[in-house]
Amino acid sequence: MIFTAPSFFLILLSFVFSPHQPVKIDYTVEVGIIRNSLLKPGTKPENLAYGLSTSTDDGKTWSSRGWPFAQVRAVLHASSGTLLLGCDHGILKKRDSSWVLTSDWRLKNITCFVEIADAPSIILAGTAQGLWVSSDLGDTWSDLTSTLPEDDSRYINAFVMDPTGAVFAATENGCLVSNDSGLTWSRAGLTGERVRDLTLHNGSGLLAAATRTGVFFSSNRGKSWRKSSEGLLSVKMTCILADTARDNTFYAGTTDMGIFRTTDGGKTWTPGSFGITNYFIRSLYIDHSLTGRIYAGTDGGLFVLKPGHDKWDTFDLGSCAISSIHVHPFMQDSSQNHE
Repeated sequence: MIFTAPSFFLILLSFVFSPHQPVKIDYTVEVGIIRNSLLKPGTKPENLAYGLSTSTDDGKTWSSRGWPFAQVRAVLHASSGTLLLGCDHGILKKRDSSWVLTSDWRLKNITCFVEIADAPSIILAGTAQGLWVSSDLGDTWSDLTSTLPEDDSRYINAFVMDPTGAVFAATENGCLVSNDSGLTWSRAGLTGERVRDLTLHNGSGLLAAATRTGVFFSSNRGKSWRKSSEGLLSVKMTCILADTARDNTFYAGTTDMGIFRTTDGGKTWTPGSFGITNYFIRSLYIDHSLTGRIYAGTDGGLFVLKPGHDKWDTFDLGSCAISSIHVHPFMQDSSQNHE
């Protein structure tokens, strides 16, 4: 076979730009696991049980980065580099190559963290029983539960912070807001609603709440809310995510019907679970800076939606219940190894 010069260069370019060329992975996918009934085939149980598990090869292999027997419900990567795990039995802080329990017996059932933007050494921890604060990056903790109403508002499910520095808390009895780094709190609507998650779209300023009766939106920082259920096949919401790269776009997870998507600020919803095999959605995460992907942690594994796709792919992690997801730049150090 004889190749002319133009055809030779076309063939060469096809190899250079072939989609089958290996892609360099420069990021780490990290998940918090609260239950693992079926490990990925070939994975050693001692390398993946509960805890914090990571993959540096796009989900092909996984290893434990955290205490492997802890049920991790919340993870905080602070701007200082501090890494905290919120577990059923307390708070673990990463120190060098080991983990230290920094909370006492009273601080347990941690559900969420938030780092105060204007004072990054201050971290709030929400629990099933109340609120705690650390002013030294998680080394010590003080009880702030008495600042909350004496009702189901003391069961905190999630935090979100707006550009003004106000902290909103999703509770089992509506929303709360603090304008002084968590020292005092006031009602922010939805009293009587079991609010499971909150998210803020910085572009539109819309605050969205996922509750056990549907999705609500507020355009005035929680002073008033409107319910948005048109197109939802289930109102048993578990989590909600703002796609800040797209105007008025949100994703909502449910306990029984997967994921729904809105592109008009919640006026209408459409199903968005094509490819997902477990419809109990526990967590949603978007990674704009590294991959552009959206991740869904379910009651039975991890799924990823790649840019430009409408079908979710499986990250073969086994039948894990995944409570939190985080993607960050890959750093080769001892902390990436099993401990």
